[in-house]
Amino acid sequence: MTHEIQNPFLRLYVDLEKVVHNYKAIQNHTKVEVSVVVKANAYGIGFGPVAKILEEEGCRSFFVATLPEAIALRKILPKTSSIHIFNGITEESIPIVKELGLTPVIASIPQLELCAKHFSENFVLHFNTGMNRLSLTEEGLAKVLKILKPTQVAHVMSHLACADHPKDPKNADQLKKFKQIISHFPDSTYSLAASEGIALGRDYYFDRVRIGMSLYGTLGTPPGMTEKLEFSFKSQAAILQTQTIHKGESIGYGASYVAPSTRRIATIAVGFADGLPRGASNNGVVYVEGYEAPIVGRVSMDLTVIDISDIPESMAAVGKWVDLVYDEASFARLAKDSNSAVYELITRLGQRYDRIYMK
Repeated sequence: MTHEIQNPFLRLYVDLEKVVHNYKAIQNHTKVEVSVVVKANAYGIGFGPVAKILEEEGCRSFFVATLPEAIALRKILPKTSSIHIFNGITEESIPIVKELGLTPVIASIPQLELCAKHFSENFVLHFNTGMNRLSLTEEGLAKVLKILKPTQVAHVMSHLACADHPKDPKNADQLKKFKQIISHFPDSTYSLAASEGIALGRDYYFDRVRIGMSLYGTLGTPPGMTEKLEFSFKSQAAILQTQTIHKGESIGYGASYVAPSTRRIATIAVGFADGLPRGASNNGVVYVEGYEAPIVGRVSMDLTVIDISDIPESMAAVGKWVDLVYDEASFARLAKDSNSAVYELITRLGQRYDRIYMK
């Protein structure tokens, strides 16, 4: 177990053994290379410990979004690990990209022209097949083939827009378009599926799958997998104060909660600066020794108030820890109660958590 104390009242436990289990389970199921996406601080979990332990387990391909993320990642990963930058490259970034052996993912013709001036091989191309986000267009394919020889392209990728809805016809449409594009690059490797795309089956795996969220067991186990993905983290906040309020008294900014009767409440050391959404105000719950404790009043920047009226006083005393999220169900419930997405919740995990890594 390793960690550096940052906040004695707010902590995040990460079970790295479960992260490794999930990585290997997906590898065993897909039978292709598994690349790890560690952008946004490994989705809020902590890119250093996650990337390091997966590199030790044999992962050699990592994806980030930005150049600063890539630079930070290279400090802990050897040159034998490839680090891909989704957002690409600029003229100014070329020297550091070359020095550190980073790999830009090319998503526009101007980027391609820039890269072609400074690199001769190992190009990674990101084509649009329906996401209509940062990517090369199908119409731009002819320009790509004028600038590059197919043999210069190491990898071709795209991104699914509706993989979280396996029956959506857009998935099959994107697969068809992707196959048409990669037919022009017969010597390259290919990837289309990210975490949620694993549920779509082997037609979508190609040579590589790119996984981020599924490392942490937050999306459930895809159909057909024999090994269950395991939820791998738990967030907790300490109780700073308890008190009793009476009928008609209000709580927090805007007095959005008014006590209907005498209530016992606790203030806990977490707020929206730490990733607990304001949308959970007067709607979400946290957990005290297995008891549900409703959030009452607005979630503020650093503090949140919960109703502990129905919880034994010995369990909900000052200094006791409250679970914010501890399994897939509690995570999904917080997302639903706060009208958030699970991707949004996990990446909101702030820097004030005392991160404790278990392995």
